[in-house]
Amino acid sequence: MAEVLAKRAELRSLVERYGFEVAALTEDGTLILPNAGPSYRRIARLAGEASRLVGAYVQIITDDVPAASVPARPL
Repeated sequence: MAEVLAKRAELRSLVERYGFEVAALTEDGTLILPNAGPSYRRIARLAGEASRLVGAYVQIITDDVPAASVPARPL
């Protein structure tokens, strides 16, 4: 989580570059993005780039899965 928080501003910019207007962050450092539609390819690319930026694995899920129903704050 600390690694993700340390790069929060850069991650926000990265998320916006990938076309997501909204992103949330959970207590454990998971990013929650809006459902990407029929393809998750864009999210997979974003996850790889986010992990390289942070220097650690960044878990990204979409808001259409049960795990996304946890407390989260805007990224």
